[in-house]
Amino acid sequence: MEHLSIYFNTDAYLIITMIDNTFSLTNRQLLDILILSKDATAIYSSEDLIIEFANDSMLTFWGKDRSIIGMELGEVVAGLKEQGFIDLLKNVWISGNTYEAKDVPAKLFRDGQFQTYYFDFIYRALIDEAGLTYAILHTATEVSDRIAAWKLVESQEKIQRQINKELKNVNNEFKQANKELKQANKELTSLSREHRAVNIELSQSNEYSRDVNEKLIEINSELLLSQRQFEHSEMMLRLAIEAANFGTWSVNVRTRELMASVRLKELFGFYPEQQVSLTDCLEQITEEYREWVTESIETAIAEGNGYDLTYTVKGFHDQKIRWLRAVGRLIGDVSSEGLFFTGVVMDISKQKSEEQLKNDFISIVSHELKTPLTSLMGYVQILQMILKDHEDERLTGILDRSKSQVSKMNSMISGFLNVSRFEDGNLYLEKQSFDINEMISEIISDVSLTHSAHHIEFVPTGAIMLYADRDKVGQVVSNLLSNAIKYAPQSKEITVKCSLNSRNLLVSIQDRGIGIQQEELERLFTRFYRIENNQTKTISGFGIGLYLCAEIIKRHNGRIWAESVEGTGSVFHFSIPVARPE
Repeated sequence: MEHLSIYFNTDAYLIITMIDNTFSLTNRQLLDILILSKDATAIYSSEDLIIEFANDSMLTFWGKDRSIIGMELGEVVAGLKEQGFIDLLKNVWISGNTYEAKDVPAKLFRDGQFQTYYFDFIYRALIDEAGLTYAILHTATEVSDRIAAWKLVESQEKIQRQINKELKNVNNEFKQANKELKQANKELTSLSREHRAVNIELSQSNEYSRDVNEKLIEINSELLLSQRQFEHSEMMLRLAIEAANFGTWSVNVRTRELMASVRLKELFGFYPEQQVSLTDCLEQITEEYREWVTESIETAIAEGNGYDLTYTVKGFHDQKIRWLRAVGRLIGDVSSEGLFFTGVVMDISKQKSEEQLKNDFISIVSHELKTPLTSLMGYVQILQMILKDHEDERLTGILDRSKSQVSKMNSMISGFLNVSRFEDGNLYLEKQSFDINEMISEIISDVSLTHSAHHIEFVPTGAIMLYADRDKVGQVVSNLLSNAIKYAPQSKEITVKCSLNSRNLLVSIQDRGIGIQQEELERLFTRFYRIENNQTKTISGFGIGLYLCAEIIKRHNGRIWAESVEGTGSVFHFSIPVARPE
């Protein structure tokens, strides 16, 4: 990034901010900061004085709004040509010399008429490496109050001179004729009263000037404090990025030029001193992710959305495969040519490796437990058949509870296996057309057999044929119903609604249980996440049910979400397309 110097002109105070190759702010970001400046500031380009930037203070002086950005100054601000300001600016552009003036009157069109104001201002030419002017920085401070104070002092001095002249005349008249002494004394007394009044006004003017100076000192102190706070925040951000070992990147939306940190180059297998482009980095993304990442970048830029992707790359020089996570977003005004797409990249290869080991372990353990549990279930069922007509209710009850516990274990292990299959990409959907109302009714009937204490009300809205994986969608409905029962032990009323919203199926399951805190809602569908509090500590589960529901709905190109009021109950919704894609 080129060196850029911006000067703020305040009363006896100068702030210079230098942006060099190590500073992470863009020109656009710096302009965003200038908007907050209390000094009137504008930037013009070309000899035609095109307004590229003007902060709120400058627009107030002109009596304009931001619609004039991009227009010629002399055409949109009335009176500047006639007063010679346009010629001064053009001379600064041609000569490259800074022009500074103080206490200059300017007639500005405000409130339907031209009014005269006084300003201290600087026209500073910004010169490129070739010695040519590429912009003019215009800063101005209104000093009308100061001029008014000076004029008041001049008026008082004039009055004082007049008094002295009259006193001299009076003395001359006194010498010439004693008979005029009485009249002269009266006039002198009158003049003395006027003198005292002038002194009082002068004292008030001095007091006002002191107030103005105190305000200027306060403003300067605030500016200095803001600058220090901003520099501290920048330093803390750089330290955080370095400590986390993140790579940083920034893409100019208009030119697609990439600015990459040394760490980012290292993650993509490039040498630190090597110049790389956006295309170079995309080429290192492995084939199965490259097109997806490219489309996601273009979509994020076009729509202004956030960007959070996980993918693999193959190092350019070291040929090493790495798992990376990239997070970014647009910075700046969408309509600006200086818009940037920026973010960070982190190496998550170790995390991915650990996740794979964990999934492998879960898969192996689940498979090993599945066989003995199946055998155990068979033994229990045989015993139930043998004792079918047995009159020992205690023994039959024990067998019923044993069967229930084995079923729970089977369900839990199936959940773990499904998680493992999802992670490995081995869980496929077998889609078919079926009546969703019929399927939900069957599930409610099965659930009611084991939870007879709860009343489940089903509210369908006409027949709906759904093209989806019947077993997987049924698993989602069954899981949500089981959760509604588990988390509403005291309330026995559960409502299931099914409706058609445009071309999407909408299913809602409402309980009237303990409810969920708002900060917990966004994390409900995270793998292995459980709400931990006094009300839930006795409720069984590993936090995989809702995760599986979310993955199934996601694979059907749908969405799942929850609404809740703590202490009142919760409503879980999911929505998926009804028809087969054309």
